[in-house]
Amino acid sequence: MAKKYSVTPIQRNGTFYSATFRDAMGKRITRGLGTANVEIARVICAGLVGLFKSGVKIPDDVPKNLDVHPDARNLYFGVTGDEYNAATIQGPLKAVYAILEAFPVELRATLLPVFLERNKLREAHAALKVTNKDQAAEISRLKEELAALKRTVIGQMLEAGKNVPDMADAIKLFEATMKAETTEFNARVVLSVVNRFIASLEGKRKNAVEITADDIGRFLDAETARGEDINKKATRRDAIRRRVGRFINWSADRWLYTSQMKAIATGDLGREKSDPHYHELADVKAALESLPNDYWKTLIATLAFAGLQLAELVWLRKSDVTISADGTSGKLRITTVDDGNGGKHLLKTDHRRREVNLHPTQLLPLIKSFLASEHPGEIFLFAIPKADRVDDRERWLVNSLSCKLNGHRGGKRRRPTAALLPAGMNAKSLRRTFGSLLLRSGKTTVDVAAAMGNTPEVVTRNYAKLRGHEVTVNF
Repeated sequence: MAKKYSVTPIQRNGTFYSATFRDAMGKRITRGLGTANVEIARVICAGLVGLFKSGVKIPDDVPKNLDVHPDARNLYFGVTGDEYNAATIQGPLKAVYAILEAFPVELRATLLPVFLERNKLREAHAALKVTNKDQAAEISRLKEELAALKRTVIGQMLEAGKNVPDMADAIKLFEATMKAETTEFNARVVLSVVNRFIASLEGKRKNAVEITADDIGRFLDAETARGEDINKKATRRDAIRRRVGRFINWSADRWLYTSQMKAIATGDLGREKSDPHYHELADVKAALESLPNDYWKTLIATLAFAGLQLAELVWLRKSDVTISADGTSGKLRITTVDDGNGGKHLLKTDHRRREVNLHPTQLLPLIKSFLASEHPGEIFLFAIPKADRVDDRERWLVNSLSCKLNGHRGGKRRRPTAALLPAGMNAKSLRRTFGSLLLRSGKTTVDVAAAMGNTPEVVTRNYAKLRGHEVTVNF
């Protein structure tokens, strides 16, 4: 049994607390205390400590001299009750658990109140006829059965459903959360998908807790039915799944029930991952030579020789570039950016926060020359050239820059324009070129992962067929 017990705050709308302790079976448990008052939280936790030290297993055995807060008593027997009931209760509801689990979620929610009401009636009936200890024990046993049923996954979801607002109100709260946590564009994309998903339910679910995994699966199937390319279908399905999951997981976390996304398949859905597309150093240099000016040469070189994603490059600020005092070295800093005007760039993962050394011969001279020119903007390193601006905004949008590099204008009806990059070369293939050059120069997967903002496992998986002895590159 643990010697230490702790009370920890959980930040939600207010500040709530959780207690960490060990149950009667020795298992480590963390439970929410349901209070925003730290003093009450401490009293509850102290009661839990007293109960666990006393070693009691049923409510009737609690020592009379032990002053326990009612919430501590409920939490204690709620935690240990599963093991206790499984070992000792032989009542008629023991088989009901397995029966309920076999039904669809929609039917479980209908059946559960029936079983709960049945217990209440049996309890009330027994209470009227209590004349001896055996009947008193029957009442206690019925209460334990009812508590055990409520602790099942079905019972928890039904209880959570009482607190979850209806779908329209939940969507409003989710929209406010998204706008506070991400960019306006990302929030708009996610909300568009979520609203289509809610519309597909045709009003059959009054709140988010009633949504089923089948509902989500049918929506994903419908959204990815278009086209014949199986890779594009799989990519689209995964993107839609993640956006719907933002709402489903947010709701489950906010109202403390099990997320339906746990039953939805993730990953590449059986696609065979192709080898990464990258370029030889000579091909990249030829592409740089063909570019019209130093602005585009430096921008493309940063993609190829620093391994940045396009979304990272457009948010690079002048302050994110550091050149040493003697001018022989430099770094690019990749981090979360808030432009102060409502624009935010959130990193995909914690691995993405990094510093990349500027290659001393391939990139550093270009960056130094570029910084000394008139190209850099007021805030952003690669500000939009004035000839390409449609308003006063100086930061590229990812889609706009991608269209510029690959020779077409955005929109449903894409019109061809002059391509800056040769056919087959784009921002992603340039980033992969950086990774391949590092690996073929003898760097380890750990080194490459740190420079690219990935994990070593991702590098190993994506570059599995690339070996250092295949090509010698003086990079």
